[in-house]
Amino acid sequence: MKNRLVFILISFIVLWATDGINAANLPRSAQSAVYEAQKLMEEKSYKEAEQRLKVYLSRHPDSNHVPIFFTLANIFSLQGRAAKAEPFYRRVLKKDTAFSPAWQNLGSVLFDLKKYVKAGNAFVKAYETEASGKDDGTKSNILLYHASIAYLIAGKPALSRPHLEYLTSGAVKEIKQEWLEALFKTYLDLKKTDLALQLILKLIHQDGENPKWWHYLAHLQMQKEKYEEAAEALTIRSYLKKTNREETLLMADLYRMIGIPHKAAAAYKNAIGTNSDCRQKKCSGYYEKLAHSYLAGHEPDLALQALDNAIEIAPEARLYQLKGQIMMAGQQWHKAHLAFGKAAVLDSENGRGHLLAGYCALQGRSYEKARAHLTKAITFTKQTKQARQLLDHIETLAMAQVNDNEEYSASLSTNRIFKD
Repeated sequence: MKNRLVFILISFIVLWATDGINAANLPRSAQSAVYEAQKLMEEKSYKEAEQRLKVYLSRHPDSNHVPIFFTLANIFSLQGRAAKAEPFYRRVLKKDTAFSPAWQNLGSVLFDLKKYVKAGNAFVKAYETEASGKDDGTKSNILLYHASIAYLIAGKPALSRPHLEYLTSGAVKEIKQEWLEALFKTYLDLKKTDLALQLILKLIHQDGENPKWWHYLAHLQMQKEKYEEAAEALTIRSYLKKTNREETLLMADLYRMIGIPHKAAAAYKNAIGTNSDCRQKKCSGYYEKLAHSYLAGHEPDLALQALDNAIEIAPEARLYQLKGQIMMAGQQWHKAHLAFGKAAVLDSENGRGHLLAGYCALQGRSYEKARAHLTKAITFTKQTKQARQLLDHIETLAMAQVNDNEEYSASLSTNRIFKD
């Protein structure tokens, strides 16, 4: 599918506080250093805050206090220096593996470093260590969601699936739309089309006026080759939201596939009409599809108009071939001969244009033109047999015409004899 979901990771607010750390156990000098650094951070003076803690560590090289390392890691993170922050978060977690904010912020910097699987693992650890905390679970659920997004970006949807299924199972008080969309993408990546379809039908049942769900439903139905259902879903979506050109063309293609040429033609015309200056090469293709729709709807004159528009933009052999076939079906032999002749010039590697041009010229009694095209067609292996048969037929007609002329001349002579 051209339409994939795009997810944005909402960066965690880096925690400055030392909740969960027993600051009372810190030496007075460490407490002072952390306090002064945090005041500077509040003023966004990150360099000065960093320097204050580095001065402390230079004076106390054996210091192994969690608040010092955690605050320094946060300073690096707030400056966008994820690579510098990571080792300090890991030092914090080595000393206190249950410190959830450090897992949370480690996940954030790992995400910035594009270490997505490790970021996902860190977010899961943050969830597990915070799940028994005092909050109502909202923050913890967001952690699981971010873990899932990290796994999805890493191309590991199987790791994402259990977390998203839990979040959308009803076990969580409020199910957010982005969770459902992430689960939908997970099912698509895992090629679980039936599960994705069930999810979309559920979403439509809950919120049938959301055009996004109908869009997804249409693409799922197309994957299952249920084109009528896909066309129906796109039609409903068009009632809920104005379609763009690509969506209109997709509807038109579906209408053609399920045998509703009149609706297909209307959709193609609508798509062409949305282009203020439809003179790009791709517009030729739109007109060509429009022509096929008119033909399927038994409207050859409209089909010819559409083909002429296509040819004006991009004169190609196949367009002239189709034009010739329409003219030939209407027994407009001279025009058909000209169209096939153009096709033969544009596609010199294909003898079909010469063969059909010769046939139409023959039907229009233009024997010399027919002979010229068929003589060229006979040099192409695929057309040799038919071209030779038509040339033989021309010779037969020519002989018959000579005989008729001789009989007519003899008749005139006899009349003169009797007259004399």
